Amino acid sequence: MGDGTRTGRADSTAMGLGDRLVSGHVRPVGVPVVVAARADRSGTRHEAGGTEGQALSTDLGATPAALVERYADRWPVEVLFEESRQVAGVGQARNRTRKAVERTVPFGMACVSLVVCWYALHGQPAADVAARRAMAPWYQTKHAVSFADMLVALRRVILAAQYLPGSLVEPTTAEILTVQRAWAAAAA
Repeated sequence: MGDGTRTGRADSTAMGLGDRLVSGHVRPVGVPVVVAARADRSGTRHEAGGTEGQALSTDLGATPAALVERYADRWPVEVLFEESRQVAGVGQARNRTRKAVERTVPFGMACVSLVVCWYALHGQPAADVAARRAMAPWYQTKHAVSFADMLVALRRVILAAQYLPGSLVEPTTAEILTVQRAWAAAAA
């Protein structure tokens, strides 16, 4: 596994293993829980309150370090799901038929993937982070772009491409006549 550090860096978080009762189908069962506590600069320990800093697991053989590492590995996936719902609107379609529901979320996730792939190829992360810091001076700790930043960059590129003076495509006479005949047929 690893050394149990989060995001690849060591910090002053201590871990301990305990038990917690969780309602089961038949009876409450004990589940291992990892409780994290942090130490401030003076060395004073502060227990994490509520469920913050706790990781539940049914893996009875897992060490606290392994559980923390497992959760740290899972965190980017959870961020993806949250940003897909909140920023891109995945899962918010108002369709009700079974096939439409089965298609909407995968299509939304494919669109999110396309945005991320486009940004990986054409994005300017250093410039976007600097721009975000300039717009939000209280957020100087930002070190990486978010999905929202990627989407803003793509929207700006699409809008700029639509309004370039030399990029307008004039329809041909045949195309204009075809559209006019279709309108006339639809009106009749």
